[in-house]
Amino acid sequence: KDLLESLKVTDPEALARLDQAAAEVPFGNARFWKVEKEGLATSWLLGTMHFADPRVINMPPALEAAFQNAGTVIIENTQILDEKAMMAAMAELRPMMFLTDGSTLEKYLSEETIALIKKRLEGRDVPFYLGKRMQPWVLATSLVLPMCEIERKRRKEKVLDEVLGTRARNEGKKLVGLESVAEQIGAMAGLSFEFHLKSLEETIKLGSKLDNMMETMVKIYQQGEIGKIWPLMTFLSPETSRGPDYEAFKYALITRRNKIMADRSLPVFEKGGAFMAVGALHLPGEKGVVKLLMEGGYTLTPVL
Repeated sequence: KDLLESLKVTDPEALARLDQAAAEVPFGNARFWKVEKEGLATSWLLGTMHFADPRVINMPPALEAAFQNAGTVIIENTQILDEKAMMAAMAELRPMMFLTDGSTLEKYLSEETIALIKKRLEGRDVPFYLGKRMQPWVLATSLVLPMCEIERKRRKEKVLDEVLGTRARNEGKKLVGLESVAEQIGAMAGLSFEFHLKSLEETIKLGSKLDNMMETMVKIYQQGEIGKIWPLMTFLSPETSRGPDYEAFKYALITRRNKIMADRSLPVFEKGGAFMAVGALHLPGEKGVVKLLMEGGYTLTPVL
């Protein structure tokens, strides 16, 4: 279900607060931007969702035309296009992703929470005997996906970032990656265990709202209302979404990486004709990629 539609009936005041919070997010009104600078061929910036949902990967005509005309494609990470390279990287990063002291999550979570985790894992590709040995944030990534997306993964369907990267290679475009797997994993692994544990607990207690949350995010994404994503997450996880640990999470996952993405992409944009695609949460805000590219001398115009 679309949670925002439900809130119109069940809690219109909460919806109004959420809408107001979203309206205050700078550059939160589009997922696709035109990037221009005098003397350069037009470039483009797309915010992605790491989903294989057809509503995400099917590109509208304006987006498709921009991609076809681009000579260079920039994505977060090119390692995702090479299964062997990904497997090697993940093996090397295993100590960041699993509990290494011999303990399991049963040591840290209540029986009630463990029962909810077991139920959510049923029919998924992560058995509990493995899941309980994962770092909380790694397990959470398996728990939040709806079963329809799990089924797409089983069918080897690609998420949007992979689709764009694969097409770029197949079509002879220059392909640029902004980060390594180690950098991306390290951003999450560097946060406190207690924060990740609390976040996992609050996430699993959302129950059926988890699937509704992901559906709502897809709808928000389709509408280009990227500024609504953080307020929605805050609404659903009020305990996790506060305090210094949460600010550290936002900095590590979003703000710090925004700067890395902007700094590494600017030399590519200087050649013109680039199409950049990174997670949609990296675009908005005073420290988002849109603003950082503007500070780099570019004019950005919302398209979708």
